[in-house]
Amino acid sequence: MNKLHLIAAGTMTALMVAAGGCADQQQQRLDEQRQQRMLPPGAQVVAEGQPPLSYLVPDEGARVQVWDLTTGSLVHSAELPASAQGSVLVLDAKSQKLLIRSLNNNDQAVLLDGLSPTDQYRITLLPGGNATDTSPTTGPIDPR
Repeated sequence: MNKLHLIAAGTMTALMVAAGGCADQQQQRLDEQRQQRMLPPGAQVVAEGQPPLSYLVPDEGARVQVWDLTTGSLVHSAELPASAQGSVLVLDAKSQKLLIRSLNNNDQAVLLDGLSPTDQYRITLLPGGNATDTSPTTGPIDPR
């Protein structure tokens, strides 16, 4: 009987591990699908992870989007002003800002309430040709 109990216990353990593995795989697939929905067609991921995040803005016009991957929400979406070209875009949770650090010290900022230093964020750029993107926006990037 002891041998039978050991075999049954081993089988149950293997089944529980397999079921847990399936649940983990299903959750991973759901997470990947959610993250794909947070990547609009034509968008380029330029930075991802915990803040601070930074990116050198290209020389052509673009729409910037900031996604909170932890909550699955769009935090900010706006056209970058022409003055942002060649500047450094910085997402800073400590100051609760999305900053555009320019070479001529004409910095610009957007206050973003609720940024968490422990959440994972993604910054995407949509080329200037996608300026008609209809994603929700929290407002333009303006000087502060």
